[in-house]
Amino acid sequence: MMRPVVAAIAGMFVCNSAFAADLVNYSSPSAPPAYDWTGLHLGITGGYGFNADNPSYSYKNVPGDVRSLLPNAAHLDADGGLIGGTIGFDKQFGQFVLGIEGDISATDFGENATHNVAGDASIDFPPLKFRTEYEMDWLSTVRGRAGIAFDRWLLDGTAGLALGKVSLDSSVTVGSPPMGALTGSEDATKSGWTAGGGGAVSITPHISLKAEALYYDLGNITVRSTHPQQDVVLFTDQEVNGLIARGGIDYRF
Repeated sequence: MMRPVVAAIAGMFVCNSAFAADLVNYSSPSAPPAYDWTGLHLGITGGYGFNADNPSYSYKNVPGDVRSLLPNAAHLDADGGLIGGTIGFDKQFGQFVLGIEGDISATDFGENATHNVAGDASIDFPPLKFRTEYEMDWLSTVRGRAGIAFDRWLLDGTAGLALGKVSLDSSVTVGSPPMGALTGSEDATKSGWTAGGGGAVSITPHISLKAEALYYDLGNITVRSTHPQQDVVLFTDQEVNGLIARGGIDYRF
């Protein structure tokens, strides 16, 4: 009587064991680990910059009735492209990412503008030709970064130091044909601040793409245009600020 019962119970254990083994063998695989943004990265960037405002003019030792005939600013568009490289390091803490990044870009920000002022013989006022040229040769930033990671996506804000090499030339040619000119020029490496934000996405364990926008402000550059035999002075003042939008690709170690 007991042998059939024992055999049935043994059969149940064998079947249950096989079923459990099947569950282990055919269970869904575990989810892959979340992407880690920690590490050094090197990259290249390129984009476009919207640079500065129109430079303003002011005068010294010019009579009031003549000053009212003179322009107050030059009209030029100093926008242009930029291309460069970046280096940085990030450290991820849970979902938060902190880092530091430096970059330098060659820039094509610059233009020259010419403005002619007609003469007025009734007040012995000769025709004038104003010429102003502004250029930014390069722009560099060193910034801290703070962001939030969503696995392979990263959104961040950034702020820090900005440096740039700029030049400004300004002249006024007097008379037609020319009887003389006020001339002046200035070249300087300016420093200031920058802030902005952007995002990145990892497309492989070592390659990520990014896009960002930065505002920068490097103060201003002023040129004093003079003539050796005249006491009249033209001051040309250019604000060195603007907005850059760029994208890039990074290799992450």
